[in-house]
Amino acid sequence: MYVHQISINPDVKNCGYGKRLMEAVERMAADQQCAYVELDYWIENEEARRFYMNIGFEVDRECVRKKL
Repeated sequence: MYVHQISINPDVKNCGYGKRLMEAVERMAADQQCAYVELDYWIENEEARRFYMNIGFEVDRECVRKKL
């Protein structure tokens, strides 16, 4: 299952909403017999990286681009 984008209102960050949302995504993926949940975030977003690493995600690949 691929999660395109999620965002939590800054006023309620660190209240558990992101974790609960991702738990629901994982349940949906399991119900659909998906082998993985995959998502991406902007490389500069260290907060997102820490969040996903803390809930068990692993870095699988990196993407690069070049502006022409």
